[in-house]
Amino acid sequence: MKTKVTNIEKAKEDGAIALFGEKYSNEVRVVSIGDTSKELCGGAHVFNTGQIGFFKILSESSIASGVRRIEAITGSTADNYIRKQIHTLNNIYSLLSANKDNIFEKIEKLLQENKSYKQEIEKLKAVCSTDVIDDLMNNSILINSVKCVFGVVKVDDSNTLRSMGDTLKEKLKSGIGILVSEIDNKVTIITVVTSDLCKKYPAGGIVSQLVLIVDGKGGGREDMAMAGGKSVDKINNLITEIPFILEKCLSVE
Repeated sequence: MKTKVTNIEKAKEDGAIALFGEKYSNEVRVVSIGDTSKELCGGAHVFNTGQIGFFKILSESSIASGVRRIEAITGSTADNYIRKQIHTLNNIYSLLSANKDNIFEKIEKLLQENKSYKQEIEKLKAVCSTDVIDDLMNNSILINSVKCVFGVVKVDDSNTLRSMGDTLKEKLKSGIGILVSEIDNKVTIITVVTSDLCKKYPAGGIVSQLVLIVDGKGGGREDMAMAGGKSVDKINNLITEIPFILEKCLSVE
């Protein structure tokens, strides 16, 4: 490999290749490798790989059609990187009481156990949700001869609330159910209406009235609708107003 510093115009006349998109000064370095390659370059070069020392590729990506770019570290930087990786790996061995021969087996077992625990937690949540729904059912009221059940429930996400809504609708047989919860510092309301009543009293119409109290909006199907509001401090007001809003909605013929 040979290098020489020359004028950029002279370098191009000699057949040196300039990379598309790169910026060069008037004075450039030309790197030639026999008859194989002659390029303009402002980067660092070595005469043999021994000068580089340890070489660790960190990433590779595409920069143009048919052109790849690799990013790497060398020398003491690469050495320190590997030392940190080995230190991290040793810590993992220690935490899992494992070694290089059984580490994957240990991780697979841990993942499987975690999956089983999650499934068990979901089952327990379902049981707790059913108990909560049963308690609300015991406090149902009749409005215009329609059984109405409503209350505040504690859940972590809207999917769990929706599942509780399904359970409530199934247990109602005939009636209207409203569940209110605080999720991610916002009010979430779900309204369910059984199939025999949803045409006459669509859930979307009911929830659109409820959500106004907590400064929100929302809607959904005739048998189930969800809405969200930002005023968590108005949840108690909402619960107090639910019977009056239902009375108004159920008086519509």
